[in-house]
Amino acid sequence: MQLSGKVVIVTGASKGLGTAIAERCAREGAAVVLAARSEARLAALGEKIEKSGGRAIAIPCDVSNVADLTRLVGAAVRAFGAIHGLVNNAGVNFVKPFLSVTEEEWDHVIGVDLRGSFFLSQLCARQMIAQGTGGSIVQIASVHTLASVAGASPYDAAKHGMVGFSKAAAI
Repeated sequence: MQLSGKVVIVTGASKGLGTAIAERCAREGAAVVLAARSEARLAALGEKIEKSGGRAIAIPCDVSNVADLTRLVGAAVRAFGAIHGLVNNAGVNFVKPFLSVTEEEWDHVIGVDLRGSFFLSQLCARQMIAQGTGGSIVQIASVHTLASVAGASPYDAAKHGMVGFSKAAAI
């Protein structure tokens, strides 16, 4: 088991790619901290992982809210004693012409896709340094970092930003 004894936080774990990532981490032996807004879906996934012999806790949170992220990291450490990995998977997108995007729409996408991944990466990196174990932070970006799509300007900006801050943080 490649992740045996490790603790991994997965955001956007309540559906799609996030669920698949969380299940795989659990199969590889990690204790998984499931984070997303949907409390019911997170609870169901946590139960499924535990019935399969894995360990998981479900922490409903809004990744655009730093207080929620701080609570998430604290809950992970209280439950499992450490954090060894983070998968920033949570993301939102919509398609709308550039000239029609509102401030609220912009703020929502940037908040979830960029702000959330930045501050959660920062919180987890601080924890990893404090515990002296190191760790890994995986950013789920997008093909939008290589080629833009008409009507996806906030998403493109957020995903480019995610890749940019990750490069800077790694240095």
